[in-house]
Amino acid sequence: MRIVVVGVGALGSLFGGALSAKGHDVSLLIRNNAHRAAIRANGLQMYLDSGDLVVHPKIIDAESLNSESGDSGSSGESEPADLIIVFTKTGATHAALTGAMPLIGPETRLVSLQNGLGNKQRLAEFVPESRIIYGTTMAPADVTEAGVVESHGPHLSQFRAATDDDPVTSAMAARFAEILDAAAIPAVVNDTVDQVIWGKVAFNCALSSICTVIDNGPGL
Repeated sequence: MRIVVVGVGALGSLFGGALSAKGHDVSLLIRNNAHRAAIRANGLQMYLDSGDLVVHPKIIDAESLNSESGDSGSSGESEPADLIIVFTKTGATHAALTGAMPLIGPETRLVSLQNGLGNKQRLAEFVPESRIIYGTTMAPADVTEAGVVESHGPHLSQFRAATDDDPVTSAMAARFAEILDAAAIPAVVNDTVDQVIWGKVAFNCALSSICTVIDNGPGL
């Protein structure tokens, strides 16, 4: 199964690196020049509860993916993916997937574990809803410097096929959960994941409000 990660910040680095470490066919579509150059030069350095490691995932240059030459970078991989995992901010999803169009084929499934609401609808602008897997993750991750990602603490990723109409998508969701779990990223298929998404939104709204007030400091 060919996997491409779009939005290679902290979570994209964590998920892509963990799957690559287990030998999966993973490519990272990276826009950040410094992060991309560091990974190319030294590999992706990962500091995890399960141990420290360095992995060397395939890299796709975002700038050249749509070039007339068809050269997508040193990996030279512009073929459609089986799974594209989107880890951009919600507002950047449309632009990121527009730039990744050569990787979206008639059998490609799009995956969103992004924060917030409406991510499934944004993916549906690019593929039928029957080819979407969506959910959320509680995985913590930080890019501490270019080419370095850290993740510490318990977490769980939960997702489901957006519809029950396509058995291939449902099977790929189940397979995705299996390979994540084997890569030390606990994951399950959860048919009630919308409740989890709304719960996370409510928590973030409450916490963000408090953080905003505190950050305003003595001037209140």
